[in-house]
Order: sequence, then C-alpha cells, then structure tokens
Amino acid sequence: MNDGKPYKTLRRHLATNGMTLVEYRERYGVKPDYPMVAPTYPEARRTMAESIGLENTVMARPIRWPSHPAYLQRAEVNSAAPPSWICSKIYAFEHCHRESMMPDTVKATAKIAANAKKGLKLRDEFGRGGTDVGVRRAEQLAAQDDVTVEDVKSMHSYFARHEVDKDGKTHEWGSDTDPSAGYIAWLLWGGDEGKEWADRHVDKFD
Repeated sequence: MNDGKPYKTLRRHLATNGMTLVEYRERYGVKPDYPMVAPTYPEARRTMAESIGLENTVMARPIRWPSHPAYLQRAEVNSAAPPSWICSKIYAFEHCHRESMMPDTVKATAKIAANAKKGLKLRDEFGRGGTDVGVRRAEQLAAQDDVTVEDVKSMHSYFARHEVDKDGKTHEWGSDTDPSAGYIAWLLWGGDEGKEWADRHVDKFD
C-alpha cells in the first residue's frame, strides 16, 4: 500500500489516495478478475451477519452470482451465500438486467392503425385537425412500423395534454360528417385505443 497502512479492501486504500479501481487496474496492468478484498473479508462479513441474525433476510432462492468482473468489483464479495447487506446490490443488478432485456421497439395494434388511417382520411376530407408531426405519427401507426420508447412517451404526453379537446364547441367530437379538429388530431395519434396502449407501455418502460 502506498501509505504503509493495512486495509481489508483495496477500494478503501485507493479512495484514500484518490484513485478508482479502474484507474488502479489500468496503471498497474491488473487483470479484471484480480480480487479487490482480502481472502478472509467476505467470510468475515457473512459471519458477522449471521451473528446478528441477518442470515434469515437473505433471498430464499439460490443466488446465481453474475460473473462479470465489473459487478464483482462493485459488490466486493465472492461468496456463495452473501449476507443481507448485499441483497440490495443483487436487486439493482437484476433490475438493470431485466430492463436491458426489454424490447427497444413495439408495434401498434390493428385498431390503432385503423384509427390513424381514419384520421388521415378525415383530415384530407375536411382540411383540418393535427399538425405535420401528427400526420407523421399517423403514417407510422397506420403502417404499424416500429414504435420506439421515445415515441410511446410522446404519445402518452400528447394524449395527456389534449384530453381537454374533447370539450371543444366547434364541430363535433366523434363525428364522421362534421368532426372537430381535435377529434381528427386524436385519431392521428391512435385514438382512444392509442391512448390506452401508450399508457400501458409507458408504465412498463418507466
């Protein structure tokens, strides 16, 4: 150690000397699987947890530890039976892993596509309703092209802002013979089914 003092974990020593584990590995050419804690440290932590009754709070199911060195580095543990103090780190890793497995895009339903097509048709017929952005969204939904996470969030935001358009007094909401501009725009973004669909998906993505 640079300061001549004993430490149980290399992280503590490096922090004292203003260096991260990554910087340490790069500077001294240390392999990614080089242990960052004393051999007795994980066992000592586990024994301490058991002595104060924390072993019963460990996850009941067997834990398959991630083998990625970066995770082991963060967890600073190499034990088959981790104490409860590390469970939050396990949860964080598994939560991030689940998110990384979520699809990057989704597809609109046939009903949403039909609403978008209807909105485009009414807009052409009556010459009102929606912006260029709304038209592009309708074309995307009508073709059932891939919808990204950001697209879903934009749809969710649009419907939240324009719910009040249903109370408009000019022309009629829901009419095919005299539709309001707000109703046509609503259809361009997928209509009621589009709103429900976007609300469901935005909750999953968040």
